[in-house]
Amino acid sequence: MCAGFNSKDNFSTSQGASPSLLEANMDEWFKYFYATSDDGSAHQKYTTFFTQDATLIMGEQRAVGQADILQLRTGMWSKVSSRKHTYTYYSSVERPDTYLLEGDVVYGLKTGAEATMKWVAKAEFEGQGSDRRLAFYQVFLNAGSK
Repeated sequence: MCAGFNSKDNFSTSQGASPSLLEANMDEWFKYFYATSDDGSAHQKYTTFFTQDATLIMGEQRAVGQADILQLRTGMWSKVSSRKHTYTYYSSVERPDTYLLEGDVVYGLKTGAEATMKWVAKAEFEGQGSDRRLAFYQVFLNAGSK
């Protein structure tokens, strides 16, 4: 497991038992977030999922604040024509505003090729309900994926 993450044993998955109200809200939040993430025309909308001073780390790239996140997001689509995320998230009673995610993303490249990459992420939130925003989001990419 990566530094900064609790062991998987300390997290409960969103799958299985009936989710609590918070988990149900998080199900919707993550669905909406990744649908927006997978929309190549939603660059500005994507930034609204983050606090004004949020930190986004995508692999080796780092952005702080919504303006930098917009620039990073736009650059991520420079060679990609489509993408589709699948994911599972884990929550912790000890850290209710922190989630661990893992999944795959399938990229449709502008060259016509397709690539699949595994990823894990740590998401830290501020706010509740419709005011919930990412304050910190770090994605670890496995470039060796097929």
